Amino acid sequence: KVLHSFNPNTYLGLRNFTMVRLFLDTGMRLGELSRLQLNEVNLEDGFVMVHGKGGRDRYVPIGRQMVKCLWRYMKKRAVIDVNTTSYLFLTRGGVKLSARGIQLVFRNLKKKKLIDIDHLSPHILRHSFALAYIENGGDPFSLQRILGHTNQETTSKYVNVARTNVKSQHSKYSLGERFG
Repeated sequence: KVLHSFNPNTYLGLRNFTMVRLFLDTGMRLGELSRLQLNEVNLEDGFVMVHGKGGRDRYVPIGRQMVKCLWRYMKKRAVIDVNTTSYLFLTRGGVKLSARGIQLVFRNLKKKKLIDIDHLSPHILRHSFALAYIENGGDPFSLQRILGHTNQETTSKYVNVARTNVKSQHSKYSLGERFG
């Protein structure tokens, strides 16, 4: 519902759609996404260079659909960028979109009451990415590298949550549970 709430025919709609998709596709932190620059996006090879916490850089893969989305956004962005700004996400006036500006996008999304959660945020999307990654078969070691965690303990919480979800799903859909 959130992704469908944007009008991709407008610059702001396409920018916001692209940002939300990028959060969901990479698990980036708010500050990491706000600092992302054009030359750190490699559409040909399908990755972005992320400047993480503690000055640790990492390459984060992006999917084919994300590449298409970024390509479309970057074409529209080229019309807005009159100051040749190096940052990927810009305001309508061609200025770098700050972390605070991204937070305002999320605040406006919450006001629309599109989904049934009170706190929609970049951090919630980071958690959603991580949990979906594990639930869809991704391994915790790759997830650790993608998220930029320095130790496996931080990443292991997603594995534990995924196990809980698998258990509840099993209870709902198991054929054995239907036999009284």
